[in-house]
Amino acid sequence: MLRDALWLTRTQWSHSKIGLVMTVAFYGAYGGLTGMFSDEWVAEDFAFTGIMMDLLVVTFMSMNGFVFCKGYLNNPYWKNDSFTKKLAMMRSLPIPVETLAMSRSIQVLLASPVSTLLFFGIFYIASDWARDLPLAVLLPFVLFWFAIGNAFSVWFVVEEWSRSGKRYLLSSFLAVIAFVAFVVAFYFLTGKHLTFFVVESIQKPGGWLWTALALPIGVAAHVWMQLRLRRILLHRDFE
Repeated sequence: MLRDALWLTRTQWSHSKIGLVMTVAFYGAYGGLTGMFSDEWVAEDFAFTGIMMDLLVVTFMSMNGFVFCKGYLNNPYWKNDSFTKKLAMMRSLPIPVETLAMSRSIQVLLASPVSTLLFFGIFYIASDWARDLPLAVLLPFVLFWFAIGNAFSVWFVVEEWSRSGKRYLLSSFLAVIAFVAFVVAFYFLTGKHLTFFVVESIQKPGGWLWTALALPIGVAAHVWMQLRLRRILLHRDFE
C-alpha cells in the first residue's frame, strides 16, 4: 500500500510543476514579510504589525501541508469543483481506499516540512529578532508550528474530501475569519502577540512541553485523517 501511495503522490505532483514553484515562491515571500513585521514591531511596538505577523504565521502554517496544484489554480475553483471530479474519477479506478487516503497523508507529510522550512528560513534571514533567538528556542518554536500546522492541514484535507467546492471554499473562508478573530482576541485579552507569547513560553522552564505536546497532536491528527478519509471514500456520493 505504501509503495502504491508513494507512486500516486509522485504522479500527481509531476503534473503540478508550476504549482510547486508557486508554493515555494509564496512561502518564501510571505516568510520574509513576516520577518520584517517582527522587526517593525520590536522597533515601534505598533499593534497592527504584531497582529499581521501573528496572522501570517497562523494562516500559512495552517496550510503547510498543501501544494498549489492545478486543481486549486482552476478558475473559479468553487464553480468547477475540479478536485471533487478528480476524486470521483480516482474512486472509480481499482485503487483501494486505503491507498488513496495514504497518498493524501504522504502529501501533507512531504509538503509540510519543506513549506515550514521555507517560511521560517526566510523569516529568519529577514528578521534580526529571529536571528537573536538561541537555537534551543528557535528549533522548538519551528517544530511547534510545524506540528500545529499539520493538525490544521489535516482538518482542511478532510473538509476538502467531504464537501463540494462551494462548501469547501465557504468553510475555508470561515476558518480564515476565525484565525483573524483569534489573533485579535488573543492580543486584546492578554496584551501579547501570539508569536512572541509562544517564544516567551518556550524560554521558560519546562517550555519544551509546548512542542512535546504539539507533536503528538499532529500525529493523532494524521491517524484520525486516515480513518476519516477512508470512511468518506466509501460512503460519499460523488455524483
